[in-house]
Amino acid sequence: TKLINVARELKELGNYHLLQAFISGFNNSAVLRLQWTKAKLPKASRQTLEELEVFFLFLTFLLCVFWLIVVHF
Repeated sequence: TKLINVARELKELGNYHLLQAFISGFNNSAVLRLQWTKAKLPKASRQTLEELEVFFLFLTFLLCVFWLIVVHF
C-alpha cells in the first residue's frame, strides 16, 4: 500500500515518467503471477491502483493521438 500511495503522489505532482515506471512495475509479469498479492491489498489500495492504471492508459492514448497528429500534419 505504501508504493501505491507513492504512485498516487507522483500523479498529483505531475511526475508521469516515474508514475509510468511504477505502473509498469505493478503490471510486470513476475508480479502479476502473484495473483494473491493484489487480492490481499486493502480495498482502498486496490481501487487506487485501478484508478492509476486507467489514468495511465488514458495518458498513453493521448500521447498516441498527439504523436499521430504531429506526424501526419
